Amino acid sequence: MKERRTLRIVLLAAVLGLAMGGAAFASPFGSQIDQGIWSGRTSQGLKIHFNVLQSNKGLVVQPTELDFNLVCSATGTEIGAGFFFFGFNIRVDDGGNFGFHLYDELFGTVSFAGTLGDTTGTGTSLVAIPGITKDLGAETCSSGNLTWHASAPGTGTASTTTAFAYRITLTRDKTGHVTESIAQG
Repeated sequence: MKERRTLRIVLLAAVLGLAMGGAAFASPFGSQIDQGIWSGRTSQGLKIHFNVLQSNKGLVVQPTELDFNLVCSATGTEIGAGFFFFGFNIRVDDGGNFGFHLYDELFGTVSFAGTLGDTTGTGTSLVAIPGITKDLGAETCSSGNLTWHASAPGTGTASTTTAFAYRITLTRDKTGHVTESIAQG
């Protein structure tokens, strides 16, 4: 009787050991996320594109294009702007979450964050840049807090090209320094 109980305990321990070992080798949630160029729309109905890929630091999001309609606080002027990104690698954690916030006292702020599932994602974005009125008054031109939805490659709809008043390019070099360039049209 004692031998049977010991055998049961040994077998139970072996099964539990295999189960725990199997769990330790299971891939994290983030590794199931489809890689490639994701496309979607913001709550303003404008497009977003970002790349999801495996890097030596794990899964990363590389924003490529985020489009915004900005409204200026003093004049009410509406500005359409396309933001293009180069050199940004935002780590995706095991829960599929990522986010970045860029602030420059002369340029303004850009935030982009979200959560990715296997083939869909949701998140928030915000752009706010300083402006000067014709009479040299200060104002802020902002998108306000937006939400977005995106789909993995091959699961969503293709985005169309949008013409904007401004094209803003943000480039991060290997040292982390960010440069901004603004072009009309």
